[in-house]
Amino acid sequence: MHNLLLKEFFDFHRGRSYLEFLLLMTFVTTTFSLLRNFQKKTLNLSFLLYTASGIILFTFGKLEFISLYISTPIIQRTIFEIGNCFYSTCELIAFNQFFKIILNSPKQKNLIRYFIILYFTALLFYLLSLSTLKLAIPQVTALAVYLNVFEFLILFTCCLFFFYSAMKKPINAPPISSCTLRIVNSLFIYISLALPLLIVSETIRHKNYPLYIIMYFAHYLTIALVFTSLLYAIKSQKRLLPL
Repeated sequence: MHNLLLKEFFDFHRGRSYLEFLLLMTFVTTTFSLLRNFQKKTLNLSFLLYTASGIILFTFGKLEFISLYISTPIIQRTIFEIGNCFYSTCELIAFNQFFKIILNSPKQKNLIRYFIILYFTALLFYLLSLSTLKLAIPQVTALAVYLNVFEFLILFTCCLFFFYSAMKKPINAPPISSCTLRIVNSLFIYISLALPLLIVSETIRHKNYPLYIIMYFAHYLTIALVFTSLLYAIKSQKRLLPL
């Protein structure tokens, strides 16, 4: 049974794009780098969970892989969207910890905290809806997209707060770490592309499939950019932040 599972897993991934494989490798490399430079701090633990969730999502969490073992479409989609929500939540937790350290304004931090509370309230509502309501596949997908959009808006706001604080920084203040700038800039680029893609992806997929593929290609590249920035920070500083 174990050998059969591995065979089906590798048969499935044999046909996947090289870009997706390279993206998975960035997850794996970043995870091992975090483990090699392991520190019992909330920031490091949250990013370790984030990178590990990316590995799970891009391997066993793929819809095509789930369909190998579950034949009911609504259950397939539900498991797939729960996996996406888990990854998004880990992403939000990790970068929330990151911005809590690099942002100095208490007002900004409090506003982000309220947004986080709203997000988890919405996530709880979504999970309860999946377990208590008989939702159709389009409803399961739509609610997950709304939740993902909200998560991106929170992180987008965090990036804007950072840029605003950087512009208001006194001239004689210590310079911002280049690694921190790389991480925030890559996150901003990633979200700037992902937000419109999430909103219009289903429409484009049906009307212009080649454009849909190009946008997802770019989306994967920006995810890899974020993890490459994280990896660079770990390699050069032996930690995510120079603190």
